[in-house]
Amino acid sequence: MRIIRVFSISIFLLADIFIIQKITQYALKPLLFSSLQLLFVAEILTIIFAFVVGKWLKLNFYWQLPKFQNYHEYTVFVLPVLLVAAISTISIMTMPTISIWQWLEGILLVLSAAVAEELILRGVVLNLFVKLFSGTTKYAEVYMCIATSIVFSSAHLMNLVHQSLFQTLDQMIGVFGLGMVLGMLYIRSGSLILPILLHSFFDLPSVVKGNLIGNTTYAFSIGRTLNIEHVVYCYCRINLCDMLSETVE
Repeated sequence: MRIIRVFSISIFLLADIFIIQKITQYALKPLLFSSLQLLFVAEILTIIFAFVVGKWLKLNFYWQLPKFQNYHEYTVFVLPVLLVAAISTISIMTMPTISIWQWLEGILLVLSAAVAEELILRGVVLNLFVKLFSGTTKYAEVYMCIATSIVFSSAHLMNLVHQSLFQTLDQMIGVFGLGMVLGMLYIRSGSLILPILLHSFFDLPSVVKGNLIGNTTYAFSIGRTLNIEHVVYCYCRINLCDMLSETVE
């Protein structure tokens, strides 16, 4: 019954986020806001909503810098962030020149979206699953990440309003892999900082190329390429942690 309750809360949160975005769009569009500005305002409102929900559910959002016990942990935690940052940087270097204001607008949108989604998915939903599964089984962390990734992936069904079913399903599969990595990073580092950074670097090429330059095909393909890396890393991350724990014992 507890797991049904958590999934119910998750569905409620996703529905509220969708409503926030739609209300923002219809309320501010007549004021001649650009599409990116509308998205930015919606993400800010989502962040406020996440804090309210977190306080209501008596959850803590962990913002402290992650502490690494040894070199192996440092490599395992930071490697996916650096890898995605490198891929994003290389892809951005091939893009046409855009103004500094466009860059600023894109970066603000990426950061606000990453903070909003991580607060909701990892800060609220994953914390609820931690309360449910923590210590119940050897693979509790994996189950928590799978459950949260299902919610994270399902949230992208909202994209059906502006893209095809095939694109949406393909995106959901990749996002599931991304959600696994973000969840593991949050659980093992005990901080939202690394998931937010990785999420931001992941979204940056798509936002710049898809929203600022208008090449949605490129944004879609680069996102799919990055998702392959996430799935591979997720598999290695789970197994590497097991090996490291066995070595320590």
